[in-house]
Amino acid sequence: MIKLFYKYSFLLILVLSSCTKGFDDIENSNNSTIVPPSTLFTGISRSTFVGLGEAGQQSAQFFVHTNGGALDEITYFFRRNNFSEYDILRNVERLRIETINQKAPEHYLGLAKFFKAYLMVQLTQKVGDIPYSDALKADENVVRPKYDTQKDLYIAVLRELDEANDLIPATGTVTGDIIFDGTLIKWKKLVNTFKLRVLMSLSQKEADTDINVATQFANIVNNPTKYPLMQSNADNAMFKYYDVSGFRHFWASSTDALNYRMCTTLGDILKANQDPRIQKFFNVPASPAGGNPADFSVYKSIDHGVPTSTSSSIQTTTSPLNSRYIGSATGEPYIQVSYHELQFVLAEAAFRGWITGDVESYYNEGIRSSCRFYSIPDATINTFLAGNVKYDATKGLQQISTQRWIGYFMNSGYEALWNHRRTRARGFDPSNPNLPLGYPTFNIGPVNNNDGKIPNRYQYPENEGRLNTENLTEAVQRQFGTDDINGIMWSLIKL
Repeated sequence: MIKLFYKYSFLLILVLSSCTKGFDDIENSNNSTIVPPSTLFTGISRSTFVGLGEAGQQSAQFFVHTNGGALDEITYFFRRNNFSEYDILRNVERLRIETINQKAPEHYLGLAKFFKAYLMVQLTQKVGDIPYSDALKADENVVRPKYDTQKDLYIAVLRELDEANDLIPATGTVTGDIIFDGTLIKWKKLVNTFKLRVLMSLSQKEADTDINVATQFANIVNNPTKYPLMQSNADNAMFKYYDVSGFRHFWASSTDALNYRMCTTLGDILKANQDPRIQKFFNVPASPAGGNPADFSVYKSIDHGVPTSTSSSIQTTTSPLNSRYIGSATGEPYIQVSYHELQFVLAEAAFRGWITGDVESYYNEGIRSSCRFYSIPDATINTFLAGNVKYDATKGLQQISTQRWIGYFMNSGYEALWNHRRTRARGFDPSNPNLPLGYPTFNIGPVNNNDGKIPNRYQYPENEGRLNTENLTEAVQRQFGTDDINGIMWSLIKL
């Protein structure tokens, strides 16, 4: 009971440490503490955008862990989710309340709405139906919240994002901003860019008149004054690391990160396309020594989902993660929502006929801006675009989805995995309406313990089964029958 109470309440407060700039969640049941909205905003931003290390990336078949036993099976073994997003959401709710109580600028209300939408989407993407309308109400004695349907959740989230856009002005600054250095217009662009991501994630529900996915999408794109979008890499929503406690790169002191190697799924595509990003993603193998990083043939990959006994024996002859990712406190900024992702979302929308615009132009700009993030020269990018990745309308969704997937390398949490899951959904590709495809095609390795399938979802937390049994049971039964990792959630079922 107590654990459930804390999960859906907002009893955690954020405390600013003046010497480290770090933020810690603490429980204080004895004192009433008034926290400035700016401090709450800083802590929420850090918790939401800080980066996830290998989480989601290995499952997305970007790289393989070669010396970790069960870690080699991560693609096929989805553990129970822990609903950790609610920990941050408690502070989001506190941000809303303190903004009202302290009569702070209303843009904090808009930011609270954005974060609520962002975190709720992360949660529902992992498991399916979740508590939404009853969540965060423990102070009202709602300690066993009902589970909203995923459809109702998405309708509410899209409304929250519209309201966030209305509350965040196109001019002015905000105090406590560690993402955009106080520039409110960039938060407004983020809200609308993220909303397009959410709408595209609902492409299977294009025919649902309660949501009107295509209409909502076009309304944003066709009204740039009201709904500004990211316009370049300078608008990327990313977390910058510093050599300060709580702000160091997640692999600053990791030795285990040295065990990750390029996955065949990614390596084959990068090499076949002569993709210059390969040098930014991976190093050449240690053996044989002296390989030229400009020579695509020297990069060697390993199949996904192989036993440790196989993978550990070829560590030195396969390509490790680029050394710049490991051992540096500052590392590379971690992108959560990017301009290049937006371009691929727009390319798919144009391909589907939701908006007017040239599919190839959006597609090329997505690749170009991704490469520019890694400081690849324009001349090199032009050569790349004229090569094997040149847009071919007969392979439209395959090319768009594959390049969008590559663009998620080492960023955006689980988004590479969730969007690939969408491409495997039956009916995703209008040219192949009856086939579950998956762009690109993921490998299924011999350690698969899921009947040769890649799971669709995580299971619900064990605590929910004990403390919120009735509501969880009802939610599971209406969605999947049982809490099955292969269950297909509402957003992936074509109308």
